[in-house]
Amino acid sequence: MTEAAETVEKLQICVKEIPKDTKKEVLEEHFKQFDGEVVKYVENAKNPYAFVDVPKEKFDEALEAELKIGEKVCNVAKKYPLIKYFIETTSTDGDLNKIDADKLKAYFETKGKVVSLEVKEGKQIGFLSMVKGLDDEAADLAWHTHTIEEQTVNVKENQEKRGRKRRGGFRGRGRGKRRRGRGRGKRF
Repeated sequence: MTEAAETVEKLQICVKEIPKDTKKEVLEEHFKQFDGEVVKYVENAKNPYAFVDVPKEKFDEALEAELKIGEKVCNVAKKYPLIKYFIETTSTDGDLNKIDADKLKAYFETKGKVVSLEVKEGKQIGFLSMVKGLDDEAADLAWHTHTIEEQTVNVKENQEKRGRKRRGGFRGRGRGKRRRGRGRGKRF
């Protein structure tokens, strides 16, 4: 490999809203014209997505090009590091479902760049993703209450579930049945 190929700076693109049953080769074919490489493609997810590395000099061109698969136009955007928040009103006097989604998003846009905002209907909870690393208030949202349209909203950092739950006791080892009838015998 030559030194020029090793020193090419690449930026990452996130492709969302990919139709189900789309093959990786379709994405590779589209990004080949920008010297892009599909680094990760998750096709079995509820909403398939992909990450593509593209050289810096062709990055803007790759973002502007429309990626259409079948009748659907995919969402192509720069990949940002994210801060994920959990928003709720169950511990406060407010009601998250009474706040208009556009006004809720507009409020958090004043604090930083909002990537996604999802409010669960009837549950008074939601999930907020914001761009990390910008010089704004996005990093300081957690552990504060915010008043939006006369409703008090609590914002917490979203803790990712890591690992699997461990069961206690001796389940799965079969120790109970093996020991019966053995030992010192009956005692009187």
